[in-house]
Amino acid sequence: MIKIAEYNKLKILTVKMNGCYLDGGSDTIFLPIVEMPDGAEQGDIIEVYIYRGRDGLFHATTEVAPAVMGGYGCFPVRKKEEYGAFLNWGLSRDLFLPKRFYRTEFSDGDRLVVRIIPDIEENSVIATEKFARELEKEDHPDLKENEEVDLLVWEITSLGARVIVNDTYGGMVYANETFEPLTVGDRKRGFIKKVREDGKIDAALQKQGFRGAVDDTRQTLLDALNKGNGRLPLGDKSDPEEIKKLLHMSKKMFKKTAGVLYKEGKVELGDDFIALKARS
Repeated sequence: MIKIAEYNKLKILTVKMNGCYLDGGSDTIFLPIVEMPDGAEQGDIIEVYIYRGRDGLFHATTEVAPAVMGGYGCFPVRKKEEYGAFLNWGLSRDLFLPKRFYRTEFSDGDRLVVRIIPDIEENSVIATEKFARELEKEDHPDLKENEEVDLLVWEITSLGARVIVNDTYGGMVYANETFEPLTVGDRKRGFIKKVREDGKIDAALQKQGFRGAVDDTRQTLLDALNKGNGRLPLGDKSDPEEIKKLLHMSKKMFKKTAGVLYKEGKVELGDDFIALKARS
């Protein structure tokens, strides 16, 4: 049987001028020709994402899916009704969020982070904002400190940003360790700072440790210098907030990174400037 809101490997039954029909068991599923893999022909097995369209039929796409069953995404509210809200998730049929699964106050146009769950009655999917418990896991066998991970921001608190780690775990990026603005729905590359004994995850937007952190910020500073025609008005006397605004890093990290680049002979430093060193 086909799996809704997931990738399926299906056989091409017939190829027509406008697309092909796939073997979905009790259903044949149409895939438009513009989405067919190059050279695909009858009998081939191709991977497609399956969803239920506005017409009530199953549809296939080879485009990147907005979210998979059990996964998370951030989508704008197209229309809020008395019994629920319809979210625009990029497919022909809106994603329905039943009122009983509301967690926040929102209006049309707002973006919501939701989890995709089964709609048993219609053999389709619906959304829920009530997913916090699903992120609480005691074991994290696949996570290691300083490992690079995917982060989805789903709530901003006084402590920082609550994030979904690798579409599976709950974590926190602390405000006092963040040097760029974060908003709900942001997807960021991050790193595991610590997996605590209580199962909670501390994450960060920078690699941990001096070498790892500088490796990460070194290119950021070089890119900023190149965009600034080889010079930036930042140095030892600069305000930390100005450095944070321009580079999304702390003054301490800026000075460490600038020091490494200076030792490498790549930059010149002053009290109020850093500049790329002219090549001789």
